Amino acid sequence: MDQEEELKRLKTENELLVMKLRLKEKYIKELEAELKQRKRLPIHYIKSQTLADHFVTLKIETTGLSSDFHDAFQIALVEFKNGQMINQYMKYFRPTRLLTRKVIQMTGVTNEFLEDKDFIEKEDIEAIRTFIGDKQIVAHAATFSMKFLLRYFDDFNIDMPEYTVLDTLPLARKLVKDTPNHKFDTLKTYFNLENYEPEDALTDAIVTGQLALKLNKLKQ
Repeated sequence: MDQEEELKRLKTENELLVMKLRLKEKYIKELEAELKQRKRLPIHYIKSQTLADHFVTLKIETTGLSSDFHDAFQIALVEFKNGQMINQYMKYFRPTRLLTRKVIQMTGVTNEFLEDKDFIEKEDIEAIRTFIGDKQIVAHAATFSMKFLLRYFDDFNIDMPEYTVLDTLPLARKLVKDTPNHKFDTLKTYFNLENYEPEDALTDAIVTGQLALKLNKLKQ
């Protein structure tokens, strides 16, 4: 390849690179504009530190931390009554954006696995609302899960009841003083709870119920 051809090749590569950068900048600007237009949804629920005899645990696996523009790709609910697990709901969904390497490592779920799954539809959120009914919701770091749940209720114009929610995270901070932190995995080890492999939203929802029952015993 002579010098002239090499210069042409470099020029073409440079033009392609500039084009990609412009497209990326355009995408970022469009995303920022979308986020500005999206209204901030107030989170309305009744906080409780008393575990009900009949409750539902909630766990949502998501593509990222922001309910404004990330998606849920797995939602699990487990119903407990009088200390026993009696029912469960779990479904995978196809998100509108790809899972990051970090999310794949954390959950074991891959983009290929989700390719043939359905997007979240109104009937899915209605089914979740029916499953919960008027029961207490229990979750670890509940604000995170409730933000996503509220987002989907709002997306599909479904009225969200004023749920009663028990968050095991602040409750554990209040009751457990001899752990380095109160992360979910730390508390699982501390209370010798079931260690499922691989972990997913359903197994985490099951263990969240077990954790809530353990914390409730400490209060008594």
